[in-house]
Amino acid sequence: MTEPMPAELQQAIQLLFADMNFKASGPSFYRLGMVDIKKEYRKKALLCHPDRSELLGESRSLLEEKFKQINHAYGILKSEFQDKYFILRVKSVPRPVGARQNEAPARETPRGFKRQEAPAQKNSGKEYFYRGSALPKRSLRLGEYLFCRQLISWETLIKAIAWQYRHRPRLGEIALDLDYLTHRDIREILKKKCLNEPFGQAAVRLGLLSDYRCFVLLGRQRRYGVPLGRFFLDRGLVTAAELERYVQENRHHNIRYYKNSHKQ
Repeated sequence: MTEPMPAELQQAIQLLFADMNFKASGPSFYRLGMVDIKKEYRKKALLCHPDRSELLGESRSLLEEKFKQINHAYGILKSEFQDKYFILRVKSVPRPVGARQNEAPARETPRGFKRQEAPAQKNSGKEYFYRGSALPKRSLRLGEYLFCRQLISWETLIKAIAWQYRHRPRLGEIALDLDYLTHRDIREILKKKCLNEPFGQAAVRLGLLSDYRCFVLLGRQRRYGVPLGRFFLDRGLVTAAELERYVQENRHHNIRYYKNSHKQ
């Protein structure tokens, strides 16, 4: 890119890519395109979505402002990088607020989910912990329960969900096994589906799947998926006995919430 980069474009790149693992010093070149932009946008949007204000322990107005900035930056980069790549030269990489120059990456606790002492430092650097004083009065999934118990950080929860998503079987593969779709059908769906449109929804819209068959595929996808707890077990963050205890506690919380909601 030979001509000076507009200030608005620079700010958008800094907002979405500030915490990526760029080299700490020295000029470097990075090839960025829509794949990178979408990945970072989805991650940032999930971290500050207003609907998660109760879960995050942040005010909705603050999250709405952050979410608005993320969407604005995404719109700028999308218009610039829609059909091309840019080779960006990064002379100095912005570091997250609170990070020191030679600070090593934060390490997870090797055994068990242990609360961190000094609550005032929980939200410093990259690690973000739930700041509510009590569990939300609603049904919680296992990952949400561990986060709201302040047993894992928000970043660890996002990593676990992303890991589970990567390890679930693709809907198209299940459809092939059941003879619901052909390879030609799958190529057509992938070619014609809209941005961020789920595969099954696109298949129904194109008339290649019925609503019932899409429902069957989604059910099998959930059944064949890898349990979220496996992420914590594989990384030595918790033992099998500890995980089972947290699962039971989570189940009891959801049962109490269900009973209380039906009494009203």
